[in-house]
Amino acid sequence: MTGPGNTAGCVRSRGATLGLTHEWAAELPPFGSRINALVPAVVMTSLYCQWRDTFADAEQLKRVIFRIPLKKRGILPDEITAMVIFLISYRAVHMTGQDVFVHAGYVRLDRALT
Repeated sequence: MTGPGNTAGCVRSRGATLGLTHEWAAELPPFGSRINALVPAVVMTSLYCQWRDTFADAEQLKRVIFRIPLKKRGILPDEITAMVIFLISYRAVHMTGQDVFVHAGYVRLDRALT
């Protein structure tokens, strides 16, 4: 739940999003709504890959990526899609107010970039 540094605005907005998720999960069930937050880490979008490919210290970046516990890479967009499909499916009918982390075990590794 931290950024790579100098990202207080991003961290603040994430906190607000999760707070609203919990509040709406308590308020909206009478209307048939389930509210969950999907919390991804590094998603291998074209923009992320463009940034990664221009990183000044490629060896340091490789060491950080290698520390991601599952598969030693970021999350693929299709993996995010699969979780969204699960969350809207009947299989998740009793899930509400949850922060669903899709991050391959990635926890504060981005701080190692500084």
